Amino acid sequence: MVAKILSSGGSFSSVQYNSNKVDKGKGELMLVKNLSQMGNINNISSESIKNYLKAVSNTNKRVKKPQFHCAISCKGKEFDKKELTVIAEKYMDKMGYSEQPYLVIFHNDTANNHVHIVSTRIGKDGKKINDSNERYRSKTAIKEILEKDYNIKNDNNLKELFDYKYSSVNQLKLLLNNNGYTLSDDNNLLKIYKNGDFQKEIEHSKIELADNFSEKRNEQIRALIYKYSKEYSNNVFPVFEKLKGDREGKIIAYESDLTNFLKTSFGLQFVFHFSDEKKPFGYSLIDNKNKTIQKGSDVLKLKALIGEEVISKTKGKNYQKINEVNSYNINSFANLKVLSNLYQIPPDKILPNERSLSKNETSYYKSLLDVFFKNNNWLDMSKINIYPVVESGNLYLVDKLGLNVVPASEVLDQRKIDEFFENRKMNLENEEENKNSVVFGWSLANDVDDEKVHGNERNKKGKKR
Repeated sequence: MVAKILSSGGSFSSVQYNSNKVDKGKGELMLVKNLSQMGNINNISSESIKNYLKAVSNTNKRVKKPQFHCAISCKGKEFDKKELTVIAEKYMDKMGYSEQPYLVIFHNDTANNHVHIVSTRIGKDGKKINDSNERYRSKTAIKEILEKDYNIKNDNNLKELFDYKYSSVNQLKLLLNNNGYTLSDDNNLLKIYKNGDFQKEIEHSKIELADNFSEKRNEQIRALIYKYSKEYSNNVFPVFEKLKGDREGKIIAYESDLTNFLKTSFGLQFVFHFSDEKKPFGYSLIDNKNKTIQKGSDVLKLKALIGEEVISKTKGKNYQKINEVNSYNINSFANLKVLSNLYQIPPDKILPNERSLSKNETSYYKSLLDVFFKNNNWLDMSKINIYPVVESGNLYLVDKLGLNVVPASEVLDQRKIDEFFENRKMNLENEEENKNSVVFGWSLANDVDDEKVHGNERNKKGKKR
């Protein structure tokens, strides 16, 4: 189990991030602590919760990024949502947040069960919660909870990894690295660490190596690859290191639609080997179902696994952008054109789907915009990561956080829509109307790389407090 303290922020954007998860059926509000003064929490908007946390935080102006956002994740379904919620509450007690207002939200949209915790670092007395050695104390807190209440030691996962079959020490190292362990190998003595804590040491001579693997299983794997290569692209694309400010660093891995599907559906993990930013020259195959790791070419030659095209660094970024766009509700040609213009993606790269806005989502946008326009105007919409776009004379609102295209007529009254077009006309007077979607004279296409969400999300990944 891992407790990861995510980046701080000043806007409490993680409240909105988690609220959207709940609204989309990908999350569930499990616990509300020390917020009883706000009444029935189920009837209070996320905007109101954010404003309350801001009000508490404003008692200390020296702390610029008071948001506390943490994710506690277990391996697979090892713990259910109720158990994770109990652990989250105990964790917050150990971290000094027992009297703080906070939310615990369970997420069900990944292979690993996990909860998010959102709070403020400022106490109601105006003092900042102690954050010295915070990440070390976080690891210690989880370790103590697991050992005391569940009798789970840190090395349980490690024991399981040593149960895998591998034919070389390097394959074992790869397996350990891919599971979050760091290694020190000196004089044939392998030392293993997790989150900076020493776990185990073992001599090379005592590592049990396998010299044969099931050919029947390899035939099954080859059959899966051939079958699904007809449905999923096998052209590999790069995965980039994430840096501060949502910047991308060096290439740290390669993936393809095909390998991602096989990993998610069958536990087959393809680890490509490459040098610098050059095309992969080989791969290892981790079969998590059968607990083996072996040289990939022993199962299938690299040329048969990946396509001839290796998507370039630039194309890789575009690919990730296309993936994001295809997550929107694209159930009309108008929505498709809005997204094509906004993200500068050719229409044929965008795939229509049957996803539509639910009644709850529509109600959410009505409430959000009603509160927003009481203190803001159209020029401020980027604050909530929503962008007005005109298509064929109609106004649409694109929510880059919720990944929704919303017809303005469904969530705003006509007077507010008329106000937008009046301002737009005034700002476009003496300008030739841009072919792209334009708002107040600036092109939305230039703003597609705005900061994203998660921990800092609505600020997509800034890291300083």
